Amino acid sequence: MSQKYPIKVAASRSGLTTHLIRIWERRYGAVNPSRTKTNRRLYSDDDIHRLVLLRQATAAGMSIGQIANQSNEELQEIIDANRGVLARGSVNGSTGGARMNAASADQHRARCLDAVLELDSSALENALLAASVELGQITLFEDVLTPLFEQIGQMWADGELKVSHEHMASAVVRSFLGGILSSTRAPQAGPSIVVTTPAGHSHEVGALMVAITAMAQGWRALYLGPDIPPEDVAGA
Repeated sequence: MSQKYPIKVAASRSGLTTHLIRIWERRYGAVNPSRTKTNRRLYSDDDIHRLVLLRQATAAGMSIGQIANQSNEELQEIIDANRGVLARGSVNGSTGGARMNAASADQHRARCLDAVLELDSSALENALLAASVELGQITLFEDVLTPLFEQIGQMWADGELKVSHEHMASAVVRSFLGGILSSTRAPQAGPSIVVTTPAGHSHEVGALMVAITAMAQGWRALYLGPDIPPEDVAGA
């Protein structure tokens, strides 16, 4: 009998959150774990391997709705052959593309902004997870997060938001992106890139998105965090 693991172990080994695994299972049937008599999920090594493949394919730009029913072999082909193309958001035609329509991205961005206005960090995290599941990573970055922070910045400048709103949004998004970065395995070979922000610049959301996108395209990204003096960047 093969070893079975609870969802926390599956999350740790796959690089996904338990919340995202449940969404992928419930909405898309991406995996089908066994259950205990008390209805607790138990994941096999094969289940976890599939979750890893799904994470890597979505990191390359595919939405989970496009790939949830693909075989492991098909997922591996997507990862091996199309990672760079998918990460640039240029796949279209029979695959349906990595980008959803603009209206859908606008809806997700509106939910994120509502959570910021309410200072509801849990709602913002859930909105980010939902957007990531439906849209894929690249559309999340380009059509949700980037314009969201532009909008937050403008609303702050106009006096419609307080510093507390911007700080909460930055903290939640930074944590969300940090989780993606830490769960993305760097390739064994490929070009290297150092990612940071200059000294005096503490906002790191953009830098995190660069590091994650670079790794999705096959770069070995070294992320240093924000506010690094130039001599230390050069040393790295």
